[in-house]
Amino acid sequence: MTLIRPLRIQHTLSNPVSVSGFGYWSGLDVRIEFRPAAIDAGITFVRADLPDQPRIPACVGNRIDLPLRTALASGTASVEMVEHIMAALASEEVDNCEVWVDRAEMPGMDGSSQAFVDALRSVSRVNQARSRARTRTKNPYPNLNLHSNPNLDPNPHRDPRPNHNLNLNPDPDLNLHLNSNLDP
Repeated sequence: MTLIRPLRIQHTLSNPVSVSGFGYWSGLDVRIEFRPAAIDAGITFVRADLPDQPRIPACVGNRIDLPLRTALASGTASVEMVEHIMAALASEEVDNCEVWVDRAEMPGMDGSSQAFVDALRSVSRVNQARSRARTRTKNPYPNLNLHSNPNLDPNPHRDPRPNHNLNLNPDPDLNLHLNSNLDP
């Protein structure tokens, strides 16, 4: 991983704001509260319902495998269904935030991030006095090894991503056609 020039300054929230709903899988009531956080704190989930209120930083190293959801864990504490909360924080450019929760599972809401975005927009975003660094990955597919068996791929150096082309069909109905070309 290589650090490159800063993108923009960091942001947090001016005030706490909460969202309540029920777990998509469990159906149990759950409340989350977005709270301001210090510069370089990042996004951290705090399990308010557990003894000692364990903290779970939102980082790749804390991701655990669960089917059909994104989950994070630190020690014995975990949080599930965090993808819509993370999307809302990213879309609103909130870099530093504590997300206090009273259950492991986040509220499902309407199945989108909209309720979280609305909550975040109901309070001001605060500029923080430090630039946000970004990282660049040298290999975007670290777990994909096309070189492991050259007999399986006659061109082991090709990019494994499909080539997508969007073509507008000039017919009167303006139908869109998406072509996926898997072979170069």
